[in-house]
Amino acid sequence: MMETGIQINLTWLILLVAFSATALSISLVLWLQIWRKKRDRRKVIAQFNSIVNNSAYKYEPASVTSETAVEATDILLSNLQQAMQKNEFFLVYQPKIAVKTGLVIGAEALIRWLNPELGLVSPETFIPLAEKLGLIVPLGEWIIKTAGVDLKRLHADGLVDLTVAVNVSAAQFNAGDVVSMLVEQINATNLPPQLFEVEITESLVMDNLAKIAQMLRTLKSMGVKIAMDDFGTGHSSLSQLQYLPVDILKIDQSFVKGMQRYDRNHAIVATIVNLARKLELKVVAEGVENDVQVQILREEGCDYFQGYYYSKPLAYAEYRQYCMDNIV
Repeated sequence: MMETGIQINLTWLILLVAFSATALSISLVLWLQIWRKKRDRRKVIAQFNSIVNNSAYKYEPASVTSETAVEATDILLSNLQQAMQKNEFFLVYQPKIAVKTGLVIGAEALIRWLNPELGLVSPETFIPLAEKLGLIVPLGEWIIKTAGVDLKRLHADGLVDLTVAVNVSAAQFNAGDVVSMLVEQINATNLPPQLFEVEITESLVMDNLAKIAQMLRTLKSMGVKIAMDDFGTGHSSLSQLQYLPVDILKIDQSFVKGMQRYDRNHAIVATIVNLARKLELKVVAEGVENDVQVQILREEGCDYFQGYYYSKPLAYAEYRQYCMDNIV
């Protein structure tokens, strides 16, 4: 009877072990499938980021054709809609350096998206999708609020003269919320309006010049600075300067990065700086990367540098320390 009991117990033990091993095998297979799926999805996004960032390819979600682009778009769309609720966006700050002193005077706030499954997604990839999904307005509002909060924190640390620049999209202007959003943030932070800059592109205002010009004049009357980003790449740069209340011209990095002494890019940069002087505007050179560019821009009378020669875009804590080290 005892032997029978032992046999029964052994039978159950064997079955239990076999069942546990089977369950473990199934779990392992499922885990491997999930891991491979995540790895493959991340690989697709990485490949697509590379295509967008390292070529003349312009990402248009409505007209994607390649297999990689179609798959990437589907993956991104499914994740982007929940990214804000999951706090996957964050800001980095690229310092702007005064030419005369070499000290930091402020920064441009740039949005980044870090998804736990997809990794770091390029802004050139997800911004067009955010526009397609109608998320660009709430995303733009989040950028303005977050940049304002961070600037307030810097001022609390004694960095009271720093400025922050935010990029504003056509969709935000068309929604009519830009002025009220900035007013709300200025009031919330209790900071001088002169410390906030709005960056616009030439293409932004082409379709609705009168409306956007009026909104920009309202912002300027408050003290907010207006910067024309990527200057020199649009089709109507000079005509727009007649109507827009611009304070700052940002020379597009395509002219600066390849610039050598006395070449065509040098001539274009010198012309833009001279034009800004005639119009009593400040000039920021983007994409500054080497000593030759720094020397040429200094000789031509550029006001501010921005680029990897001085600093890559920095997370808030790194940017704060950079300012502490380079502002006095």
